[in-house]
Amino acid sequence: MKILPYNIRGVGSSIKWKAIQKLVVKEEVQLLCIQETKKQDVPKELCYSLWGSHDVQWSFIPSEGASGGILCL
Repeated sequence: MKILPYNIRGVGSSIKWKAIQKLVVKEEVQLLCIQETKKQDVPKELCYSLWGSHDVQWSFIPSEGASGGILCL
């Protein structure tokens, strides 16, 4: 199983989305864990974009105070 942990420090930039998507596809990642998202909500469209397809499940813990959130796909 290929697991990619990624400390993003904010996932608001499309440049970051594209870099993650390229890594997921290139390395055939099966589990992506994004730390420090700074998001309060993660829409399904963001997950589809990061994963590169609609064939994905995810779990999300939002940021709280100074602590960033976690997104696992």
